[in-house]
Amino acid sequence: RPAAHVMGRIESKEFRNTLRWESHVGLAFTSGGVAYRPADGALQVNETGLYHVYSRVELIFMDCSPTSSFVHSVFVRRAGRPSPVKLMEAHRAGFCPQQAGNAWTTESYLGSALQLQKSDRVLVDISHPFYLSHAHYANFFGLYK
Repeated sequence: RPAAHVMGRIESKEFRNTLRWESHVGLAFTSGGVAYRPADGALQVNETGLYHVYSRVELIFMDCSPTSSFVHSVFVRRAGRPSPVKLMEAHRAGFCPQQAGNAWTTESYLGSALQLQKSDRVLVDISHPFYLSHAHYANFFGLYK
């Protein structure tokens, strides 16, 4: 069956909003024709069908304030469509204590059953990638048919 589970990769030089992943480290894998595309961080499916798609990110705000926030989204790039299509999105705000200046950890998990088409490329964005946790199993992304 088509399936993949990839683990977070922390970029050391340039932080992109679209996350990149490790596809062969720890519990990471791709199978059944799902391909990881390192150039853009996408999981590409080779069969049309209903897929469970999920993503988890953990962020550490070193100087958290009541106005701290972030957006976590999953989107698809599809042949014949000039712009990406958003599949899921979470907005998180108000997770920090009232006293500014403290470190704070928060997370976001997105998951849904979604109809994907052959050659769709599914990707994950985070508004503040420089806050991503460096814990090995804190950030992951996957799908299965």
